Order: sequence, then C-alpha cells, then structure tokens
Amino acid sequence: MAAFLRGFFDSEGSISEAGEIKVSNTDLELLRYIGRLLGRLGIETGEPRLMAPKGTPTYFPGRKKTYKKRRDCFIMLIRMHCNPTYHLRVGFTIKRKQERLEQYVRRRQATQPLSQFSLLFIP
Repeated sequence: MAAFLRGFFDSEGSISEAGEIKVSNTDLELLRYIGRLLGRLGIETGEPRLMAPKGTPTYFPGRKKTYKKRRDCFIMLIRMHCNPTYHLRVGFTIKRKQERLEQYVRRRQATQPLSQFSLLFIP
C-alpha cells in the first residue's frame, strides 16, 4: 500500500517549501480512495476540492500556447501535523521531493518538544 502511495505521490503530488504536501488529479473518486488509504496509515487529509474547473485556460510557456482544461482538476492536502508520519510510512522516491520533506521534518523537529516528535524522525 505504501509503495502504491509513494508512486502516486511521485507522479501526481508536490511538496512546497513550507512543507505542504498535496496531490492533484482529475478523478475525484481516485483521490477519495487515496485519502482512505492514507487514513489507514494514520495520515489525515482534507477533502478533495476543485482546483481548476473544466474550461480553465492554461498557458504553456514552452509551447507559447494556451489550452483549455478538458476535465475538472481536484486537489487534496495532507494535514501538516501528519507530515512526519507520511515521511516514515510513505515518503517520496523522487530525490528533490524527499529532500524537501526531510528539510521540513528537521525544521519541525527543532521546534517541537522531544517527547512529542523525536521518536518519529529517524535521520
């Protein structure tokens, strides 16, 4: 299950500099299923929400062309307090995403009391 989630987040997910992990897809039911799988691993998510409705123009600078989205695109976020659990149980295969997650976990570990957080992070 974790390997499936890791692959899905490698392809459809992202992590911001602030440590916000999100995943987007046009299949709402698939995102709900992903949320249930994450829940089984103790990782909380928000409800999927509409990010870009069908017909939204999208500009591709490399092609210098604007396209219209053919399907609704949804986004789902992992709760920030679950990032350490996500790090331990799922993680990323893509190095730059994994490094960004590890940087966030280290920053958070430095600000949390040892009794709450240090048991979750293994350097």
